Amino acid sequence: MKNSFCPGSVTCQMRGNLHPEDAAVCRICFDGSGLITGQVCACRGSAGLVHARCLVHWAASRWPNLTFWRTCSICGQDYVGAARLSLAQALHSKVRWRPLQRHSYLWVRDWAVENLICTLHEVGKHEQVAQRAEQSAASFRKRGKLHHPRALRISTVLASSLRELGRYQDAVELQRQALSVQRRVLGSSHPDAINSSNNLACTLSMMGDQVDEGKREEAASLSRTSLRLMRKRAGEKHPDTLVAASNLAVLLQEDGRYEESAQVAKRTLDVQQRLLGPQHPDVLCTVNSLAAALHLQGKHAEAIEYQKETNDFMLWSTS
Repeated sequence: MKNSFCPGSVTCQMRGNLHPEDAAVCRICFDGSGLITGQVCACRGSAGLVHARCLVHWAASRWPNLTFWRTCSICGQDYVGAARLSLAQALHSKVRWRPLQRHSYLWVRDWAVENLICTLHEVGKHEQVAQRAEQSAASFRKRGKLHHPRALRISTVLASSLRELGRYQDAVELQRQALSVQRRVLGSSHPDAINSSNNLACTLSMMGDQVDEGKREEAASLSRTSLRLMRKRAGEKHPDTLVAASNLAVLLQEDGRYEESAQVAKRTLDVQQRLLGPQHPDVLCTVNSLAAALHLQGKHAEAIEYQKETNDFMLWSTS
């Protein structure tokens, strides 16, 4: 158990004494109105029910530990969706004008900015990512720290958002620049460099008619190397390892290697479901990828069973 006490731990212990009709209440304040819709983190059942305002108050009560603004203290996984966005925006507002000592202020503010930009990307607000990343780059440039690890990470997130906006050439150029500096400054086996390699592989594979044989081979090589290095460095269950594996499955599928894609996706899905639960967004993405690979192999019945899991969750989350 990671924490000797947390708001959710008491709630979980008390759930057995609650009537089923009263189960849908916030794990912190026990009120049932206005709960966050959809997945909050990797907590399951009643432990995954909470208000955004309660999460913000809980994180603020643990100041100056910033971990609680991004990671659930119960399951140990990062928040997702509306929960993550609410926390990221609240923290950014809290520290933007906070009168701290200069060094501490800059570190906390930069952490909050990076966290907000990453969160905006995760929830699909890519235009806002571009705006925030430009402001951040101007700040790092003014301080002469454009090659700071945090500045480079923000550049890679911006590149990923540019990719989602269809600006593939801009994304590839920015990713190559950031990756080159990361490899030179941090080393090829550093997690930031590995993640950037994986992101570049994704972008290269999504360029459509602009992808030639050379780019496909480069994307496959980058993806395989990223997954191998991440498994070696962080282990099979690390979130970045799972992302790299899921991306490799998609890339193999786009390259016409459906059986291998399905094998990678099944292995990834098995770990994700045990670690994150069946309703986590990352799990649903892998399920869709696996179902597509199975369909392309002609295994329609098996594919439909996986797709049914996704459809059932979408119906539940919107009801």
